[in-house]
Amino acid sequence: MFFVEEEQVYPDEFLKLCDKMAIYPCQRGKKIKARRVLEFGKKYYWKDAYGGNIPEIVEGYGNSVLVNVYDVKSSYIGWHTDSIKNIENNLVASYSFAKNDSDKNEILAVMEFKRKNGEKFSINLRHGMKVTWNLQQHADEEIQHRVSKTLVPRINITRRELK
Repeated sequence: MFFVEEEQVYPDEFLKLCDKMAIYPCQRGKKIKARRVLEFGKKYYWKDAYGGNIPEIVEGYGNSVLVNVYDVKSSYIGWHTDSIKNIENNLVASYSFAKNDSDKNEILAVMEFKRKNGEKFSINLRHGMKVTWNLQQHADEEIQHRVSKTLVPRINITRRELK
């Protein structure tokens, strides 16, 4: 269903840039206040939060980087399944980083996966954690995911390879 790796690293310079540039986006004409977002590389979803090409200091998988900034405990992303229509290889890689150095040893948030039959799995997200999953498998098995609980401010970086 998903794979977890720890001790992932992103340049602090990039994380600070994301925190500075991310905006509350608009969806259907209304400003979304659940989290701030920013995209680099090929656009995946948000039209009004584009930061340009992926900065050279950021290496790794994918040609699309979606950044979600969860500033407060009320920040969240609800149950959803990512779109597979423009995905090249069905892999999603999602990274979590504490915004504040003092929170790097804390649980940042709780990510949940849910099957159609209601069976749930949860992951306590920590600084430097990478969670990957296969979008086609999730679509076929009708698996959704969310982050309902932001415990401390964090930055999420989600990478995809788009067509």
